[in-house]
Amino acid sequence: MQTQLNLASRIQIVTLETGAWRAQKLNKSETGTLNKKHGTGDAAKVLVRLTDHPSLMSLYKLHAEAYAEHRKITLPSIMDGMRIVPTGKQMDHAKIIADFQRRHNSLVSDFMAAYPQIRIDAPIALNGLFDASKWPNASVVESKFAFAARYLPCPSDGAWGDWLTETAQAGQAELRERLVTAARHLSTALKGDGKLYQSALDNLREVCELAGQGFNLLDDPIIAQAARELKPMATNTADNLRDAKAVRKDTGDKIASILGVLNLA
Repeated sequence: MQTQLNLASRIQIVTLETGAWRAQKLNKSETGTLNKKHGTGDAAKVLVRLTDHPSLMSLYKLHAEAYAEHRKITLPSIMDGMRIVPTGKQMDHAKIIADFQRRHNSLVSDFMAAYPQIRIDAPIALNGLFDASKWPNASVVESKFAFAARYLPCPSDGAWGDWLTETAQAGQAELRERLVTAARHLSTALKGDGKLYQSALDNLREVCELAGQGFNLLDDPIIAQAARELKPMATNTADNLRDAKAVRKDTGDKIASILGVLNLA
C-alpha cells in the first residue's frame, strides 16, 4: 500500500456548504387548536408555507442538484461534511460548482428584491395563518443563504494517518460500487426490451473516466481493468443502439461477462 504521505499528496479535502431561508414554518397556535379538536396530544402539526416564490423554490432545487453533482465528482471521507477529490481535479470541481454558485447568487438576488412586497402581502395571502413572528427583517432572511466550496490539503501526520487510510478505503469502496452499479444497470437495460436512456450509457462512461483520472486512490487493479474494459461499452449512443437489437443484446452480454470474469457481478 502507498505511504500515507504519498496518498495525502494525491488528495484534496473538499467541503460544500449550502443554506437557505426556509419558508415552511410550524404554526404553534393552529397546531394546538387542531390537536385539541381531535384529542391527539402532539400527533398533528400545522406547517405553513409562507411563500412559494419561484426564485426561492428554484433555489431549493438548485442546492439539491449542486450537492448531487458534488457527490458525483468526489469520493467520501469518513467524516460527515468532508469529501475528497484527487489533487488537480479540484479545478474541474471548482468550475462546476462556480456555475451553481452564480445561479445561486442570481436567485437570491431575485428573491430578496421581491421579499419586502411578499412580506407586506402576507397578512392577506395567509389570512388566519399569518404569524408576524415568522417574517424577519430582510437582512436576517438574506443571512440564511449560503453557497461555498472550500478546498484544503490533506494532512498525514498524527491522527490524520488513520483518517487518511480509512478514507482511502471508503473512497475505493464507493468507486467500485458506483462502477458495478452503473455497469449492471446498463447491461440490464441493453438486454431488456424497455426504453434505453442515454443517461445509462453516460453514467457508466463517466465513472470509468473517474477511475482513470486519479479516483482509483489505492490503484486497485480490478477497478482499473474493469474501467478500461467497460468504457468502450458505454461510448455508443442510445439512438444507435435502440433499434440495433443484436448489437444491443451483445453489448449487454459483454458487460455482464466483464463483471463476471472480474468477480464483480
